[in-house]
Amino acid sequence: MVTSKNPENSGPGKPPGRREQRKQEVRNAVFGAAMALMEEKGYDSVTVDDIVRTAGVAKGTFFNYYPSKADLVADWYTRLVDETLRSYRPRKRQGLAARLAHLAQAANQLSRESPALWRAKNELALTTPAIQAAERAGDAAVTVFSRRIIEEAVVAGEVRPDTNVQAFAETYTSLVTGVVRQWLAGEQGSSLEALLRRRVESLCQLAQA
Repeated sequence: MVTSKNPENSGPGKPPGRREQRKQEVRNAVFGAAMALMEEKGYDSVTVDDIVRTAGVAKGTFFNYYPSKADLVADWYTRLVDETLRSYRPRKRQGLAARLAHLAQAANQLSRESPALWRAKNELALTTPAIQAAERAGDAAVTVFSRRIIEEAVVAGEVRPDTNVQAFAETYTSLVTGVVRQWLAGEQGSSLEALLRRRVESLCQLAQA
């Protein structure tokens, strides 16, 4: 049997080598410093120099991990979606509408715990390819996740058996995105959670068994 002579090589299922671990530590240090500064001072007020000084790394090191400051916001959004889906737990005996509304509200609750970053993400989304890519990936992940919830509802008889589950999940994801943008555009005096719940309930009524 041939074995690798490089202790840093790691195959599938093996922990990362020392070099990869160090790279991840540096990336996390840069990310953590940036998030704290942006949340405290606002996205526009924080410079790359501020970030590297706080993280204790060279400026060139920053650009090894993030091509621009906006890429940090894209990374933040990607992590937020991952955390939402990983930590989501449906409440017992909830119907489909309540489960899907709870999922939408969970994502927005996490994002609103970091208001400066949430605002920056939405302001930069129309002009920043990295954030657009993160949003597309996030939407795809939410669609896959919500599809499983809808499939469970079909099996339970909550939803008509002839329901196009994929189309339902895609519509749900688009609806949530649209409601958030609508709220940001001028309905901030109302409750985003209540608005999401009403719209999701209306969508689910169309597919009730």
